[in-house]
Amino acid sequence: MISVFITNLAKYTEGELVGQWVTLPLPPEELDEVIEEILGDDEEYFITDYECEFMEVPEYCDIYELNELAEKLDSLDEHELKKVEALMEWGAFSDLEEAIENIDNYILLEDIENEEDLAMYYIYDEDIYNIPDFIKNYIDYKRLGRDLAMDGYISKYGYIY
Repeated sequence: MISVFITNLAKYTEGELVGQWVTLPLPPEELDEVIEEILGDDEEYFITDYECEFMEVPEYCDIYELNELAEKLDSLDEHELKKVEALMEWGAFSDLEEAIENIDNYILLEDIENEEDLAMYYIYDEDIYNIPDFIKNYIDYKRLGRDLAMDGYISKYGYIY
């Protein structure tokens, strides 16, 4: 989920790159071992590179807090993960941890790619409006979808509200 390149700060300032890629989450004991291996007798590390779709990883973040966040991400099922990604894309939360904590407050309709799909979903799939079939052909689905979409956001993962 989250991969970081942890670098020995003292060696880096001396012109030597000592570090390694770590994929989180790791058990805390393993993370301790990796940090000790990178640092040796030195005391400080920083993150020189990362791979994470959800957020930017600051150079001097706490690796143990980042590991806990990775554990939370790892515990999500595929749909919940898409929901978190949609919330972050929408900008509903600027903090990944907040988005994870609030996923139960949102609904993600994964098959919705545009406003017209959203209107079709409400008219045909959910049949919320109980509109007779002969009238459904006269509905402007783009306009209806635009109005329906105002309550949420159409992301690359679907419609979230």
